[in-house]
Amino acid sequence: MIRVLLFYLLLFLPAMYISGQDFRVPPDFDPDTVRNFARFEPAVIQAADWLMHHPPEKSEQRQEITKFLINWLDKTPTLTIVLDPDIIKFTDCSECVLIFMAAYAKHAIRNPKDTRAEHNVAAVHAVLDYYLKYRKFLPKSKGIKFYLKLDNKGQLDEYIRNNS
Repeated sequence: MIRVLLFYLLLFLPAMYISGQDFRVPPDFDPDTVRNFARFEPAVIQAADWLMHHPPEKSEQRQEITKFLINWLDKTPTLTIVLDPDIIKFTDCSECVLIFMAAYAKHAIRNPKDTRAEHNVAAVHAVLDYYLKYRKFLPKSKGIKFYLKLDNKGQLDEYIRNNS
């Protein structure tokens, strides 16, 4: 049984990684004319994954994906992200704010019954993971440092829930 599970894991894991690298913005997405934003939710999740798995470089693909995500977030009637200063303590890292919004959207789409606090917890953890992975490309952030200290003490989730 374990061998079969490992076989499938090894077979499909690279395919999932490759598909994340090949993400393209849906060509039929026009935020001014689209009526069914829910139809693009899978693409929003893929865009979030793509952003979270690539360093913050200046590339045409990154700009297109960021534009798609921001336009979808701005126009969708089904999701609102509150950029609360008690939670977004890393405004000194604009890329971290983008990752927060992407991770928040991904979590909210996948877990629609969760509270805003739970979406915030998931998004902040995604930001910390991203920051630790790509910190050589990102500016130092006092807010990230604060959150990393809380996380090391096991107090991060409680702090975010209490301040959401």
